[in-house]
Amino acid sequence: MWIFTTTGFLSVVQKSDPELPEDPNVLCARGRRLGDLEELQDYIVESHGVTVPIQQSMVTDYEYRMYVSRDQFRSFVSHRISELDYNNYKSECQKKGWVGSALECLHEIWDSVYRNLGSYGSSPEKYEEYIEKLMSEDPNSYWDED
Repeated sequence: MWIFTTTGFLSVVQKSDPELPEDPNVLCARGRRLGDLEELQDYIVESHGVTVPIQQSMVTDYEYRMYVSRDQFRSFVSHRISELDYNNYKSECQKKGWVGSALECLHEIWDSVYRNLGSYGSSPEKYEEYIEKLMSEDPNSYWDED
C-alpha cells in the first residue's frame, strides 16, 4: 500500500523483521527519506508509549524502514484521517514545505493517474483540452484543481 500524507510517502507491506519469527500482525513501513517515517514513529510513541526504531539500509530499495503492528498503523491512519482539514492535497503539501522535486512528484502522480485512469470525459482529447486550458491560464490556477 502506498500512502501519501502531507508529511511524506510511505510504502507499507506485510513483512516481519527478518531478525524475528514471521508474524502476520507485523507490517513494514518503508520510506525513501528519514522524515517520511518520523511522523509515524512520533505518533506511536505518543499514542502507544512504545519507541519503534527506524532502520537504515543502503542495499534496499527503500533506505528507511520500521516494523509496526497492524494496530499501531491502523491507529496512525485513523489519526491522520481525523486530522484532515484541507480541501486541496497538493496545496496543503506546498504549505507544509514541499518544494522542488518532492512537489513535482505529486504533480507527476496526479498527471499519471489522470492520463491513465481518466477524468474529464476519460478521452485523450479531453485530457489534451484540459492541459491546454490549464497552461493558458494563470499557473497558480493549477492549485485550484483537486
